[in-house]
Amino acid sequence: MATEIIYLNGEFMPLEEARIPVLDRGFIFGDGVYEVIPVYSRHPFRLPEHLKRSGPGSLTISLRATRATISRYICRSRAASPSAPTSSLAT
Repeated sequence: MATEIIYLNGEFMPLEEARIPVLDRGFIFGDGVYEVIPVYSRHPFRLPEHLKRSGPGSLTISLRATRATISRYICRSRAASPSAPTSSLAT
């Protein structure tokens, strides 16, 4: 089975190497933005619309990434995980 790749704290890494500090604000308070983006034939469906919708929540938690940056991370994550399912990608 291929290694699952994730993006955490500014870098891509194998899932089994991921560590979240116990004092991380998202861990302590549950801060986060949840958006499910369907992926068909390895292409995120209506990605700009999903990113626009998640924008207000991103501001609420002081997410400092632009839509373009998040879009690049999604596409890089997909490319880094060639065995990932093609039906959905949670962000």
